[in-house]
Amino acid sequence: MTVWPEYPTIHRQTGLHVDADHEAPMLTEHQDRCPYCGETISLLVDCSDGAQTYIEDCEVCCRPIQVRFSVTEAGELQSVDLFSETDVI
Repeated sequence: MTVWPEYPTIHRQTGLHVDADHEAPMLTEHQDRCPYCGETISLLVDCSDGAQTYIEDCEVCCRPIQVRFSVTEAGELQSVDLFSETDVI
C-alpha cells in the first residue's frame, strides 16, 4: 500500500494554508486614508480573531500606521481606525 504525504490545503481566495480542523480565515478588504500622506490604502483585515490592534506600513509613504479594528459577534468587520505614531489613543 502506498502512503501519500499530506499536503496543506490552500484557501482558494486568499492563498493561505488552511488547517483541516479550522475554518478559512475571514479576511475583509478595507480601504482608508493614510494618516500621514492622505493617500487611499488597502488593508486586508483578519476578522476571525475578533478585535485587534497592529502596526502596518503605508503602501505609499512606508510610515508605520497603527490599525485598530473591531468585529461584530457574527465576525463581521464593524469599525477600522488608523492612527499615526503621534496620535494619542
